[in-house]
Amino acid sequence: MIISNNHYDHLDDKTVRELKNKNEINVVVPLGLKSFFTEQGYSKVTELDWGQSVSVEGIDITAESNVHDSARSTSDHNEKLWASWVIESSQKRILFIGDTGYSKTIFNYIGDKYDSFDFAILPIGAYEPRELLWMSHVTPEEAVTIGIDVRAKTLISSHWGTISSLSDEPMFEPPIRFKKAGRDGGFSDEDIWIMKVGETRSIAPTQN
Repeated sequence: MIISNNHYDHLDDKTVRELKNKNEINVVVPLGLKSFFTEQGYSKVTELDWGQSVSVEGIDITAESNVHDSARSTSDHNEKLWASWVIESSQKRILFIGDTGYSKTIFNYIGDKYDSFDFAILPIGAYEPRELLWMSHVTPEEAVTIGIDVRAKTLISSHWGTISSLSDEPMFEPPIRFKKAGRDGGFSDEDIWIMKVGETRSIAPTQN
């Protein structure tokens, strides 16, 4: 389990509490969130600062920065860290953004540091009204720009269509804009993934 930030739409207390076999679940969290899990019975919890890494069952996981914040009440603003995650096997490299505002500096740095990504999981929803959400949530067009900045080969949409009260844009607008922006950015339809809620896809191994 990988957690991007402690906002309620990314870290649901009931879900964490009711999962079975807690001692068998590996959990990787940003700095400051370890106790949230250990207090509920999880024992395999790794807490990382930006730039730190852990290997979990042969998968390397590294915390990287993005533009966001954290809070679960009115009194704990930014007391916990948030993160993007680089997930690497011997075959593939994936970037999972979580939530973010746009920063050319940050995402070009990640692109330079890792050279390229096979997949980038990008947040495309909860962007309106812009005057309130510009710093913490990107538009679909900005999400595609992040994919270009980090040199991703395939763009995967996330963070849309599940919580209708989170923002003001029409619920099914984000994937339409995301696909158009991806095409305009030079990606083929096969390299723009808009998945159904709960859908899984297999990733083919690299051919030697």
